[in-house]
Amino acid sequence: PCKIFYGAMIIFVQKHYGKGSGKLLANTIKLAIHVRAIMSFTKRIIRKIGLQLIDAAIIFLSIILVNILWVAFARDGMAFTTESIIIILLFTAIYLIAAALSGMYDKLYKPSKAVLASITGIIVMLAAYSLLPESKRFSRGVIVAGGLLAGLMVSIFRWFLLKLKWIDNQIDSNKIRQTVVVGSKVEFKQVLSIFKEAGLQERLVGRISLLADTDAIGTIQQLYVLIISMKIKDVVFCEGSLSYHQIIQKMQTLPHNISYRFIGSNTNSIVGSDSKVTTGETFTTQGFYQINQSYHKRMKRVVDVLVSLIIIVGFPINLLLIKKGAIAIKNVFYVLFGGYSWVGYITIEPSLPNIKPNIITYYISFDKTG
Repeated sequence: PCKIFYGAMIIFVQKHYGKGSGKLLANTIKLAIHVRAIMSFTKRIIRKIGLQLIDAAIIFLSIILVNILWVAFARDGMAFTTESIIIILLFTAIYLIAAALSGMYDKLYKPSKAVLASITGIIVMLAAYSLLPESKRFSRGVIVAGGLLAGLMVSIFRWFLLKLKWIDNQIDSNKIRQTVVVGSKVEFKQVLSIFKEAGLQERLVGRISLLADTDAIGTIQQLYVLIISMKIKDVVFCEGSLSYHQIIQKMQTLPHNISYRFIGSNTNSIVGSDSKVTTGETFTTQGFYQINQSYHKRMKRVVDVLVSLIIIVGFPINLLLIKKGAIAIKNVFYVLFGGYSWVGYITIEPSLPNIKPNIITYYISFDKTG
């Protein structure tokens, strides 16, 4: 489709500007079209191949560069053993795992995630370094310097992608997100109340009505234009004034970089998505929830696995300390295989995000008398 689109643009230019004095202008426009097509193609390639593979190449080459310089200047040309390549590949893998866990490959990017991945990779590799036999040990200096250079180069590459607007910055995203509500006056008041309870009322800029209304900033027919002119980031659709079928139809006509929220006619919860195909924020009259976001799900899973491994490693002692040690071990495998989580909700409420059933339930009681 993109090839056809840019081809059609060139044909249009040749037809209307390709003769006489307009030929120079036509060639300039065609050059701009070709440059734009190359950039669009590159963007699709990066998204298709994946940032992980590009990061892996950057990390590997960064450490190789440090390794070459270290051998040349610190070891007087004496190369390391051939096993050093395996160490470099291992460091690259550890960096990518740490980056993924920190959320660097989620929808939004935060510069500190690259730094965190670098530090984690360096610490893990230095810890593994001490376990290797003397003959197999690699240079700690190369590991530290290479890890820092890798983090710097990955950060520069992300900065370049941010400047091209090929990825979104989490810092910018966390600023006030201009939000409009599509619904009636009553529905808008309900949404406003929920936003106030969640401490997010500053996001709301107004209401979009279905028909002309003096209390609204515009109608649903004007929504696309308002999104562009007012830099709207979130749209809250109220089911009641609109059916879900109408909402979905309307979403297909709106810009692709908008986050969508939905509130049912008989609920006090707003659920949302960061795009048309991904989950996002959930907040209710009781507060704002981020447990549905990939990063928080991942961190919860990491904690579950770490606790399970600690119980397994300390099995003989835990068997004596834990009242029902055998059941605890059985629960460990339930958690490790992903069916359960250690900690969850005390009670299941329809307004809360869906999470895995929990092993441990911790009750807190408050004395009303203080």
